[in-house]
Amino acid sequence: MVQFELDQFREEFNQLYEKMVDEEELGLDLSSVPTDEVIHKALLSQLHAHHFPLWLEQLDVQQTFEELRLAGVTGFAGIKDDNVALLNFVEQLTISHNLRAGKMFWRNVYRLWLLRCAQMADHDIARRMRTFVEKFNKENPELAASYQHGPVKTEERTRHKEKTLGFVPSAESFDGRSSASRILDVVRGSITVKSPKAVLKLMESFKKLDRSMDRMILVRQINRFNREAETLEGYRFMEMHVLFRNGVRAASCGREGKTIEVDLLGEVCIVLEDFLQIHKRRHLLFKIKQGIFDWTAEDEEPDADVDLDSSLRGDDLPQ
Repeated sequence: MVQFELDQFREEFNQLYEKMVDEEELGLDLSSVPTDEVIHKALLSQLHAHHFPLWLEQLDVQQTFEELRLAGVTGFAGIKDDNVALLNFVEQLTISHNLRAGKMFWRNVYRLWLLRCAQMADHDIARRMRTFVEKFNKENPELAASYQHGPVKTEERTRHKEKTLGFVPSAESFDGRSSASRILDVVRGSITVKSPKAVLKLMESFKKLDRSMDRMILVRQINRFNREAETLEGYRFMEMHVLFRNGVRAASCGREGKTIEVDLLGEVCIVLEDFLQIHKRRHLLFKIKQGIFDWTAEDEEPDADVDLDSSLRGDDLPQ
């Protein structure tokens, strides 16, 4: 039944798409833009956006504890006292589901750290994108665009996307421990416009971003308006992956002289208003099809075939 309804919406999308290509100014030009253009291939990972997490590679418990404090993960925010912070850490290792000592800890800690960094940078990214759109509107008053900032991705949705994309979190390897680094939309927003011409103009503006002056740079663009592109059950838009240089800021723990770098990749979608209206009507059905509302089993502790628990024994905890 859900698929039948989605097929009806797909037909609506297809009719709207054909009308755009045949009748809209520069509609055919937009449909001819390559499906996937990578501008900076080396930057297509969160690992290349922020400082390299050596603590995750080396299973360094003391440095991991410090990184969690700096980011303010899971109750560390505002805790200046070392002893209180250590007690909080031990408590998390004991009772927390996601940070329980052993494989569970190393499988989840980077994801939690990354999402916390995203929360720290989110306000600044939203402000910068609104400034970008305001500048675009001043330069192109006939192509009025509006920006809508989305919430930082939740841990549950990040895990769901990792699974959907085939990334398998694992404590046994660095790639497994850092699988969340390949999720490029932990921070996200959308720019709504009314015409293909506006989409193309925005695309040009994104490509002109300067790493130093604008403190952000376009890394990749995916054009789902291309006839051969993969769509979201018929829904088409332009997907931009942007590196946001958020710089260094005061650590969440509040300790004097402690800072943290929160550069990261985010996603900005350029959507056509007519497509968006249809998408809003079928949004819940699409989420049902994706399995967003399905019950999923809790993250289970794997069989102890690799002794990673030794990295979290009492003698390795921060002194």
